[in-house]
Amino acid sequence: VCQNCIQVDAATISGIVVADVVATIFLAVAVYCISGQDRTRMSRASDRQNLIANEQLYQ
Repeated sequence: VCQNCIQVDAATISGIVVADVVATIFLAVAVYCISGQDRTRMSRASDRQNLIANEQLYQ
């Protein structure tokens, strides 16, 4: 049928699927941790500085 095809058994396919799911979960957790650190860092910086001066509020 196909001269260049490779026959793959069920164990190989299931191993690829499991590895893909584990890699996806690892990547999702890494993105969540990195974005969570940026959010806390930005909120701390905004707490320490005045964003609008009081004199400019009612002009």
